[in-house]
Amino acid sequence: MTHPFTSKEQSSDTDIAYQLLLVQGHSMYYYDLIQNVLKSRNLLIEPSQVSAVLTQINLDTRFSYLGKGEWGLTAWVPSRSSRKLSSLSSLSKGLVENDDEADLDEEKEPLVEEGLDEESDEEVKGSDAFQEVSYKKPSHRSDEDSWN
Repeated sequence: MTHPFTSKEQSSDTDIAYQLLLVQGHSMYYYDLIQNVLKSRNLLIEPSQVSAVLTQINLDTRFSYLGKGEWGLTAWVPSRSSRKLSSLSSLSKGLVENDDEADLDEEKEPLVEEGLDEESDEEVKGSDAFQEVSYKKPSHRSDEDSWN
């Protein structure tokens, strides 16, 4: 079967797959799409050929995997990033506003903690404030200690 959009000029497998999907107007099961690509190029449908075309389609950003073996054009898929971006920006905007209010509340209260000793770093370093701790390795249990 020869398609009108295939020319004898060297079109790539992905260009042919793109045109097939464009003409079909809907997604296609990967194997059907690849079979049509290989038939349009008069190539045998062999596992190595199928995997080569599938790899090319997978790497081409014009195609989107829709799940359950279906491939379509990326242009057909609604953009999810714009929806996520707007919700994230409104969320972060609310956080920034709330953060500013929290900063104002903190400015009203002094940040001094009462009851803390105010020793300098030199006094702490020179004192015995830090005790050296040694750990013993656990000894192996003897036969007498084992459970009966």
